[in-house]
Amino acid sequence: MNDFTKEELEKIFYCVDITSHIQDDNEQPLLDKLQSMIDNYCTQHTWIGAHDGIMFCYHCKVNKNDL
Repeated sequence: MNDFTKEELEKIFYCVDITSHIQDDNEQPLLDKLQSMIDNYCTQHTWIGAHDGIMFCYHCKVNKNDL
């Protein structure tokens, strides 16, 4: 489930990126995670089933039961 829109994630990424240059590079793991969330942002899930009966989105890999 996405609590943020893709645009909000991009704004957060930008803000963290700007401040990380001012402070230090300890924010890199956070930037990597935010970038991954942006890259994998899914607006329309395509559900497929696994062998154990769990449904997950082909695009973003979210579990349907987690929504």
